[in-house]
Amino acid sequence: MINEIRYIKKGRKPRKYNETEAQDVVDALYKESRKWRLLILGSMLGGYRRGELVALEWPEVSFEENSISIENNIPLTKKGKAVEKDPKSVSSTRTVDMPAWYMEEMKAYFREWHLEKQHLGTKWLGEERQFVFHNGKGQPYYYKHPSRWWERFCKRHDLRYIKFHGLRHSMGTLLIEDEDESMIDPILIAIQKRLGHSRLSTTSDIYVHVTKKVRQRTTVKFDKFARKNSTLAEEEATTIADPN
Repeated sequence: MINEIRYIKKGRKPRKYNETEAQDVVDALYKESRKWRLLILGSMLGGYRRGELVALEWPEVSFEENSISIENNIPLTKKGKAVEKDPKSVSSTRTVDMPAWYMEEMKAYFREWHLEKQHLGTKWLGEERQFVFHNGKGQPYYYKHPSRWWERFCKRHDLRYIKFHGLRHSMGTLLIEDEDESMIDPILIAIQKRLGHSRLSTTSDIYVHVTKKVRQRTTVKFDKFARKNSTLAEEEATTIADPN
């Protein structure tokens, strides 16, 4: 939450993807492992923060409700050990609905996850913890690792690079872009809840350029009522030609 506020105060909006760019990202992700595909899409479609994804465990994933709950956060790693904290704010503790196709992939990954744990046997270091996106041995990733993977991924697939944090805000852009102006306010409220913002004004400030574009698109619909040879235009032309 603090990061978003700093961006706004300094006049720097988080860089985001539009729908065309997001489609390119998804196409490239299907050339990568299921684990990384789900992690990146978790941010781009669910609006989850990096630390929330690193800390995510299977009990927070509901296949019955097609949703993922955020109850933990790993924003730091000290001396090789993950530092676990509560989500950034009260509103950051939330449950987000996810697309059915995404949750179907999660089911497949869940089966792969259990097979991997069984295969590792005594080499499994996660003990009883169930980190969804673990480091290969059952422990959570180093907190910056997803960002580093993401940067290499963009270079590998020749994609426009935005910071990992921008993925989370691409979610809002994708929800707003093709909507009518009448839907902006309820969608902003939905985005606020998905992102876990405590104030709607924070959400509105981040997406002000997108909502402005939608409103301008709405206004253009009235251009069909314009008349090039209107009586007013003719009168103005006459006045200019004969100022006396």
